[in-house]
Amino acid sequence: IFAPIMDDGTLHIYTYRRTPATDYITGHIAANIIGCRYTITDNPAEAQKADICYSPTRIGDGLHIHPSGLLEKPEAYDIGNIPVGMWQGLPTLLHDGIGDTGFDLFAAAFFCLSRMEEIGAGTLDRHGRYKPDASILSRLGIIGRPIVDEWCARLGEMLSRERHIHLAPRKEAQRIVTIDVDHAFKYRHKGLLRTLLGTARDIVHGDKAQLRERISVMTGAGRDPYFCFDYITQALSGDRPDTRIFIHAGPKGRYDRKSHHNREFDAAVKALSADFTIGIHPSYHASFDAKAVRHEIDRLRRLTGSDVTSCRMHYLRLRIPDTYRMLDSLGITDDYTMAYSGATGFRAGTAIPYRFFDMNAGRTLGITVHTTCAMDVTMKNTLGLTPSQAIGHLSGLYDRVKDTGGEFITLIHNSSLGEDTEWQGWREVMDWLTRH
Repeated sequence: IFAPIMDDGTLHIYTYRRTPATDYITGHIAANIIGCRYTITDNPAEAQKADICYSPTRIGDGLHIHPSGLLEKPEAYDIGNIPVGMWQGLPTLLHDGIGDTGFDLFAAAFFCLSRMEEIGAGTLDRHGRYKPDASILSRLGIIGRPIVDEWCARLGEMLSRERHIHLAPRKEAQRIVTIDVDHAFKYRHKGLLRTLLGTARDIVHGDKAQLRERISVMTGAGRDPYFCFDYITQALSGDRPDTRIFIHAGPKGRYDRKSHHNREFDAAVKALSADFTIGIHPSYHASFDAKAVRHEIDRLRRLTGSDVTSCRMHYLRLRIPDTYRMLDSLGITDDYTMAYSGATGFRAGTAIPYRFFDMNAGRTLGITVHTTCAMDVTMKNTLGLTPSQAIGHLSGLYDRVKDTGGEFITLIHNSSLGEDTEWQGWREVMDWLTRH
């Protein structure tokens, strides 16, 4: 039941058909992106005075957004041919040229945030990950823009100017540095056989620099480059960016280098937990196995003595919606896996955290999605960037986030901060992140 609409600075939305998806996306856009009080109703008696009319026909003098039909029954909507266009210089999805925006802004935002195009997708890589070049945002060349936030910023400007909606001051971009600890040691604690095989490989390949580095570490003359947690603490403590550290606590496997059950590493994790938020980095082995992930969460909880409520999946193995259903059932409240290993940018078209909507179940889960926009391995190995070039690339992404507000989240590995032969100079990137 809604009170009669009055000119009180609140955003009043009329929709001709309310659904869980419509309530979810209009609420997120109004409260979390635009930043205003809002009401939503499907009562035709309120349509004439609404600030936004989300209906096939224009009613009243409010802003008219023409629905595409996607939000009525999203699980049955055919996304095989999404029409695109332009609005106020911004590329759009679900464009039909009707209404004041020319596209279904609500449904386009829902399409991006829910990751509809990933559900049941067959375009997966060998690790079972959705390929970035399969995404419509990538094909349009706008993966590097938080396009949903840009659409909503323009919408907010129109509502403020034309409908006198009271908007909260735009938030400043929040810098969040996240560190994945896949393995704590490059040379130490590998066992005699692996050490001998590694040494032989260095000799056969003529890798003199790594051979010298290996010998220095194994003889005690030098420190293992990956075990650089003192540097991490120094770089990120105090008046520095918000920090999340994700710890791999699973068993050894083909894509998992075991780090736990080592007193030195366990002591380091305990020390890190005193200064930073520690999250779980579920093993490759456990990616889609709730029981295995629970076991690893419990192991990390015992180690730190604290609850574990944040997560990033190892290898960024994210399966929509299964991963979020699983994490939600395990008590994870915040996930940072929403990123591509093969591209930088905004996988869900946003830099603003959002609760995940389970499209098939028709409900909002208790887990908040945080989009990570750049990973060190992607910049170095996929894009071929030098540290200075990576800083320039990150600066461009940061400028995009600053324009709309949100979280500028980067992913760095402890293994890229050790100044070893492979990652020489990449501490420059961390130094830049702590200053901007």
